[in-house]
Amino acid sequence: MLGCEELQIINKKSYYEHFLVEKYQKKGCNFFYIGAKDYPAFIEFSVSAVVPSLLRGLESKAVSSEDKHELLIASHQVIHKLVDSIGFTPMAQNLANSAINSTIETLQLVGRSKESGNLFSKIKKMLKKGDFVSEHSCLVSYIITAMTIEINWCSEVTLRKYVVASFLHDIALKSPDLAKVRNLDQLYALTDVTEEDRSNFMNHPEIASQMITDLQELPPDIDTIIAQHHERPDGKGFPRGLSALRVAPLSAVFIIAEEFALRLYECQFDENQMMEIVMEMKNKYNAGNYRRGINALIKSIMK
Repeated sequence: MLGCEELQIINKKSYYEHFLVEKYQKKGCNFFYIGAKDYPAFIEFSVSAVVPSLLRGLESKAVSSEDKHELLIASHQVIHKLVDSIGFTPMAQNLANSAINSTIETLQLVGRSKESGNLFSKIKKMLKKGDFVSEHSCLVSYIITAMTIEINWCSEVTLRKYVVASFLHDIALKSPDLAKVRNLDQLYALTDVTEEDRSNFMNHPEIASQMITDLQELPPDIDTIIAQHHERPDGKGFPRGLSALRVAPLSAVFIIAEEFALRLYECQFDENQMMEIVMEMKNKYNAGNYRRGINALIKSIMK
């Protein structure tokens, strides 16, 4: 829009160079508009240019683990953009499946390594590689892999369940900032959150659980893990307020890994505070179906 005049400057399904945008900016055009009915097609068309290269990188055996991690972060961002804008489309599902498979291959290689602390040495490398939701999701998958090794739950089927849950547990959140919230006390302490955002946060575990049913050939339990990832042992979690004995054992391990990842961000990955956080969590999670998971976290940190 230039002044009060509307001009079509980019045709539907057409690529454009940045100089075209700059040209109209110099003329005083500060905004470009896309019709509401055309927006879903625009998003899918925009990301279709990068998805093939992401898929090639994720499926390549020649890409280093560090580069693969950056590809996973980028893939996660694209998937969230698609889901938030137009839903869990076939393109988003295809990219999610490829990213999940790539993550599993990487984690299996690290898990077989005899190098002490190999998994946790990756934690700091993850900083500033992408947005918080994407970084956090990958971090949870690394932490939970270390934990499953300690409790001998590291079969490919179980690892796949946890990687999918790590990748998609916050996919229904409308506000990325809310992914940093650990409990309802933190949620209601926020002053710049709308009631709609609060409602979305309260319901996002079950919404995400329903969304992943669109992915084909997933092993069972993933929907339960995602639906329960904000439950807590004192029964004050949500959405169902499950006690330590009612939460599923697989979910209990995931809940601990996810909270530990959030706590690491809160302390800015200060290694001096890591054990203090773990001991606080032990007091909290040393109950019911959580005991095995918290002991596994302690063992993986103590290596």
